Amino acid sequence: MRRKESLARGINLFEVEAPRIAEHAKPGQFVVIRLHEKGERIPLTIADRDLGEGTITLVVQEVGKTTHELGTYSGGDSISDILGPLGKPTRVEKVGTVVMVGGGVGVAEIYPVARAMKKAGNEVISILGFRSREFVFWEDKLDSVSDEVIVATNNGSYGMKGFTTDALKELIESGRRIDMVHAVGPVVMMKAVAELTRGKRIKTLASLNPIMVDGTGMCGACRVTVDGEIRFACVDGPEFDAPQEEQCEMRCVVGKVGDPVNIGKLERFVADYAGERGIDEELLREKTGGIKRNGKRVAVIGSGPAGLTCAAELAKLGYDVTVFEALHEPGGVLIYGIPEFRLPKEVVRKELEKLEKLGIRVETNVLVGKTITCEEILEGYDAVFIGTGAGTPRVYPWPGVNLNGIYTANEFLTRVNLMKAYRFPEYDTPVKIGKRVAVIGGGNTAMDAARSALRLGAEVWILYRRTKDEMTAREEEIKHAEEEGIKFAFLVSPKRFIGDENGNLRAIELEKMKLGEADESGRRRPVPTGETFTMEFDSAIIAIGQRPNKTFYQNARNLRVDGRGRILVDENLMTSIPGVFAGGDAIRGEATVILAMGDGRKAAKAIHEYLEAR
Repeated sequence: MRRKESLARGINLFEVEAPRIAEHAKPGQFVVIRLHEKGERIPLTIADRDLGEGTITLVVQEVGKTTHELGTYSGGDSISDILGPLGKPTRVEKVGTVVMVGGGVGVAEIYPVARAMKKAGNEVISILGFRSREFVFWEDKLDSVSDEVIVATNNGSYGMKGFTTDALKELIESGRRIDMVHAVGPVVMMKAVAELTRGKRIKTLASLNPIMVDGTGMCGACRVTVDGEIRFACVDGPEFDAPQEEQCEMRCVVGKVGDPVNIGKLERFVADYAGERGIDEELLREKTGGIKRNGKRVAVIGSGPAGLTCAAELAKLGYDVTVFEALHEPGGVLIYGIPEFRLPKEVVRKELEKLEKLGIRVETNVLVGKTITCEEILEGYDAVFIGTGAGTPRVYPWPGVNLNGIYTANEFLTRVNLMKAYRFPEYDTPVKIGKRVAVIGGGNTAMDAARSALRLGAEVWILYRRTKDEMTAREEEIKHAEEEGIKFAFLVSPKRFIGDENGNLRAIELEKMKLGEADESGRRRPVPTGETFTMEFDSAIIAIGQRPNKTFYQNARNLRVDGRGRILVDENLMTSIPGVFAGGDAIRGEATVILAMGDGRKAAKAIHEYLEAR
């Protein structure tokens, strides 16, 4: 951290050294930071950047535990992790007259957008709202990029007395032409701005920065409902057409005879046996001693099972391999998704140590397509492997789905596994589930979420729209859930989520289903009966499937994907871009760790053959 400056009471400016982010940041984008090992991940909007110094400016209001703790930091201090730039940049174009509305710390967030809009040839009017004179800051900076600045304070101690909406209302009623309004600030302010411009044919944008866990589109905590569809603020936003945005979650994310042979348990036994006796280390020393470097570089995007397997195989063949991971810890789904009781994290970390001994370099906090461009990767490496997984949760737009207390399975498991919410308050990331939890879905992820919630002390129900016979979870996982006391309700599907007066989940209205004809999956399709009933729950976890994260492929020109966002590959796992290969869930959708590892191994062989032939 280069510099800290107090702008007003409880509002601090931080100049942070982050050259990659500074190089690629655009107006409207944000970063996610983690102060230390036990800290939570929080989003902060980029207020400015200095390309020459390689720094970004963050303006932060002390409103919660992490921002108060950040307020104690000074120039020269370090933060553990910073990821960015994230989100879609503001679309900057000449539209005519643009009114920028900033409330509180939102004033800093409108500054880069106002500057860009002015540079694009627009007339810019900036309305700045503060509680009182002592909280006023950056009036001069906004004045330097605006044709007119209007300051409003709630108590009238500086500028006009009133709210930002009072100033905006006066502008509209004066008859002046306004082509666009861009609002950043408290939710109540942005809602009031949207209500004011509704019906007046003024395009209005609101910037949403709710609480996020990862910031890459993986957890689904920042979901909003827009035009009846679920969108994620970190990927599809943070700016949305204000009149369309309906709700935002802003909460403090072969055995014919007898049993078949359990290959997975046999493999685990062999691995544990080898590890305890040092056999794996001996084999690793033999392998690394015979590696001859060939001088060729390969980038692996994503550090999940597919990426790590591909990286290991390529390193053994003599390639210089760099793995890029968006989160602050490598391992992908092995770290954030699979619970400790199924896969001890110490096992994963030991495997990662072996990769380091193979000479593999792992760069965390790098979101390819944002922190560095896809073009930079293609220019800097001889080949690329994409193993970005299928980490974006599916969320059906049921009424009330954005109530507090409703998690996606990804968010819930990430909080518990990666951020160690089960050790709150020792670790800063909380997870509040109450006494009674509903898990919606019937796959392995649903079982993981249900069994994790049970270990946090809740009574857990799995709600599934088909019968037990159609569940996609492994039979062993279902059996474990039953043995542990998890309850099942079959042939039911949410109709709507019911909240209390504070916006917290209170109950779920469920519709009874019956089975119809088989669908494309080969399972009998659930058919609504029209009969409903209600069950009370304190929280709900949605585990109805996942899809590939679009952050990468949206920023990779000429990379072909199918209608479900899966990367298209040939028989050798090469994509539509020569020299770029892909595997795992990024090409399959939801699949297994074993299949992903198989793809990683196959891709490494194909990459080797491709580079040998050049």
